[in-house]
Amino acid sequence: MQFTLSPTELLVTALTHFRAALPEPREPHVLDVLLGLGLIALTILALVPPPTTTVRVFRAALAPLICFGWMYLSYVPLLLTPKERWGAGILFVMFSFRTLEMLVMTPPEHSVWRVRNGVPEPIPEPYTLKKLDWANSLVWSWRGVGWSFSAPLCASQLKVTRELSRKKYIIRRLINGAVAYLLDDALGALMRRAAPDFFITNQIKYYDLSQLERGMYSTMVVVRTVCILEFSHVAASLVFVSLGAWLGDHELLSPWGWPPMFASLREIFSHPGIGYLWARQYNRRMLHVWGWVLIGEKLLGLPVSGVASLASKAQPPQAKVLEAVTVMNDQDKKELSGTVDQGGDDASATLRKRKTTLLEVSEPDTAPATPVSGRVSPSNPLPKPTKEKKTPDVAANLIKSAITFTLSGLHHDCSSLLLLLDKMGRGEKELPLGLMVTPFFMIQPLGLVVEAIVKRRWRSVRKTLPLPETALRVIEFVIGNTWTWVWLGWTARWYVRCLSEIGAYQPFPNKPIFSITELAWDYFHDVVVGTPGAAGANATMGPAPVAPVAPFQAV
Repeated sequence: MQFTLSPTELLVTALTHFRAALPEPREPHVLDVLLGLGLIALTILALVPPPTTTVRVFRAALAPLICFGWMYLSYVPLLLTPKERWGAGILFVMFSFRTLEMLVMTPPEHSVWRVRNGVPEPIPEPYTLKKLDWANSLVWSWRGVGWSFSAPLCASQLKVTRELSRKKYIIRRLINGAVAYLLDDALGALMRRAAPDFFITNQIKYYDLSQLERGMYSTMVVVRTVCILEFSHVAASLVFVSLGAWLGDHELLSPWGWPPMFASLREIFSHPGIGYLWARQYNRRMLHVWGWVLIGEKLLGLPVSGVASLASKAQPPQAKVLEAVTVMNDQDKKELSGTVDQGGDDASATLRKRKTTLLEVSEPDTAPATPVSGRVSPSNPLPKPTKEKKTPDVAANLIKSAITFTLSGLHHDCSSLLLLLDKMGRGEKELPLGLMVTPFFMIQPLGLVVEAIVKRRWRSVRKTLPLPETALRVIEFVIGNTWTWVWLGWTARWYVRCLSEIGAYQPFPNKPIFSITELAWDYFHDVVVGTPGAAGANATMGPAPVAPVAPFQAV
């Protein structure tokens, strides 16, 4: 007799055996924190010796052990909510990617550079405290400042200067963190009270929603994602900057070392376009070196493009091209991003001029002995740059963007798998197999290409329109922002559907979600109004229904 399994049954069987081989999830413990700090310290120490052949073999052998530690922390400790578990899993998977990047893929001593005041620092001597500090800075470089692969900071991020006092920084960041927390809390309460059929019990699926509901629910999911990222970044920055009051000034302990994670809303809306949003606001400090530089440019041999990728080419720190490029990455420099006030060009005129200048000053035969920083002084300006002859390679950028975004999607879906395994552990029968957020990321390069083509065409047409400059700016602002948010809203369907159906917003069994908003709402109705929080069939909020889930059990 022949037995056959459908693809779904085969996948469930494989996942069941996979989960049975894993340790059982449990409550977090202080040892988990110590393990995480130990993994960070081990990575830093591995970067102190010189990258000789023997050391590189040692690093490559050590990397899987460190990655295993991060995978353990992503799965075993159960945080307060599935949403936090999903986010922490993404963070730890990112640490695993960074570990492989630094210890296996390529020696960071040959591929990235630390930047101070626009000047690339030489690699410190091995086995020294300076090399230890260099390695420590590299491991924490996801802060987005001080390294050659960091995207140029925006104007609102540049307000965190070296002159900013610790007290003012802490107060400012406390306010930002409180706003992010309260907004996330309020939207979470709305999900549980006003839309439980979609976010909690999953009785209503995404494609059963009206267009208005899709827009509203997608906005709630995206805003909560941004809020939790901002709150986590604020919490980390406050811990380190506060420690600096006792331990002294240091890159990781000073306000200037922790610029805000995102630009202000004013800057985002004044720079319409998904290109600006992804390149600047969604920090490229995660997988840019992996996908764009290592795979795209080094392994596939695609043309070098982009400011950050140009700066990350392996070359001596004294190279003029690197010195000029990294000026744009230092947090004390002026913002170089373009605005709609400058003809609608996504890249500013300053950035375009510097790109052209890079080609001039990087020629080994013609580069002057005078440092680039001296040549750009008012007394000795650079020659007026000529118009660029070569336009960006759209095809190459599309391939590199596709690689980077796909890696980012798979990186996020490692956490989606965690929540799916949790559902299996609770014995739930309806499993959202095949749901991923990866399609949301994979389709973004298509939008980037369309936007680049339209922008290039618009720059030509713009000069011929008999309209005043103010009218042209308004047209760019309206069309650009409409395109940006319609595109992100339409593509967010995969992201929203996956997070809702894998249970990211459901409570864990016997772990009610604490909410300031719900407490205030219930108090208002019980004490002030004198009626229960769920009074009336049309009450906006009421007792949050909880999905019928069983405790964790072995499979």
